[in-house]
Amino acid sequence: MKKIYTLFFIVAIAGNFFSCKKDKNINYKPVAAPFSAALETPGVVAAAGATINVIINAGTDGWRVQIPASAPWCTTTRPYGSGDFTLPVKIAANTSGSGRTVDIVLTPTFDQPPVTITINQAQ
Repeated sequence: MKKIYTLFFIVAIAGNFFSCKKDKNINYKPVAAPFSAALETPGVVAAAGATINVIINAGTDGWRVQIPASAPWCTTTRPYGSGDFTLPVKIAANTSGSGRTVDIVLTPTFDQPPVTITINQAQ
């Protein structure tokens, strides 16, 4: 009886060893979702200021928002996030006497190219 258990144990170990062969040809990298971002209502923001929306389509992937330091009049409540999202961007009143422009850069994950959103504000 002891020999039967020993033989069963050896067969079980050998079967487990050969059945767990690792396939080296499979690449398990995640696939990036398509990424896009656009203004909900394109056009020029009035001099009085407004909150406008950027529509982000990212599937389940992450993204980051960069607003240049030279445009403190343009702010958002969320510097990064993931997935599809409507990002509110607040444009303060323009008291400078001339029109102004800001380029907001949205950078997705997975080394996809960034998307630049340009917002123009009247004087």
